[in-house]
Amino acid sequence: MQIPTTSDYDSIIQALPDTPENHAAIQALLELRANTQVIRQPWIFEVDFATGAAFTPPAPAATQIGNFLVDTSAPFMLISGTYRADIAAAAQTATTRVSPNATVLIQDQSSNRNWMNVAVPVTSIFGQEGGLPYFWPQPRLIPANTNVQISLTNYEAANTNNIRLSFHGYRLYSLTA
Repeated sequence: MQIPTTSDYDSIIQALPDTPENHAAIQALLELRANTQVIRQPWIFEVDFATGAAFTPPAPAATQIGNFLVDTSAPFMLISGTYRADIAAAAQTATTRVSPNATVLIQDQSSNRNWMNVAVPVTSIFGQEGGLPYFWPQPRLIPANTNVQISLTNYEAANTNNIRLSFHGYRLYSLTA
């Protein structure tokens, strides 16, 4: 585990644009900065649009809603994203990997703000699993007690793809009060 210094927090705070949607994140970072004993714990939030998962895959030309909750225990710093897609759990090789013909629109439900102006292709903001992640242009701090909603629209003509989205980063836990 790595314990961040106050200069680590200062760097993150300076990197966050001073926008209304970041005010809660900046405040959370300032509170964490005040407690010098903070642990970064690697963490992945997973949203599965797959048969048998909490959120079923959308049928062709349909939209399905999924979400993840950053609970009250610690904020989450989003660093990168990956996806895994298949058709009916069929086996794949490196040359037969499924590239989903789908879009996502991500929204912070706590502030009611979208993360992008329109739905974007999955492959624009999620890299392939297994070593090819998409790294966000800058880390995105998601405050504790935030619900993140993902609207996934399938544009396949006939296939109902299983799509799994992984949000990679770390939780910021305070060791002292």
